[in-house]
Amino acid sequence: MKDFIFRNDTKLFFRNDIRESVLEIAKGHKVMFVYGSGSVKQNGCHADII
Repeated sequence: MKDFIFRNDTKLFFRNDIRESVLEIAKGHKVMFVYGSGSVKQNGCHADII
């Protein structure tokens, strides 16, 4: 195996209303959206991000 450098920058946001921030940050990028038992689908946040 050849030598290499792997860089994996991660930003974690813990906010009450993050919709506007995520839309600005995620535009044109791939994101991993992590959530719990489904409340984000009930309150519409998941649909806003997708």
